[in-house]
Amino acid sequence: MVRSQETGNFYATAKKCTITSTLSKQFAAEMVGKQTLRRIVRRIVEAYDYLVPETGEIVEMSHRWTYVPEG
Repeated sequence: MVRSQETGNFYATAKKCTITSTLSKQFAAEMVGKQTLRRIVRRIVEAYDYLVPETGEIVEMSHRWTYVPEG
């Protein structure tokens, strides 16, 4: 959850990561929703402004979600 500094309201967020690949569209579609031996982790970064598309509100974020292969 992310809290708006302007309104104090909370917004639900989802872990999301885009990975480029050489997989066929058919194989990639079959992989949607499956788990892998990798993780998406929260990384603390320098604060930045994020525009909430649904409301047009700008919130300050200090993290990003990053793909990390195990091992």
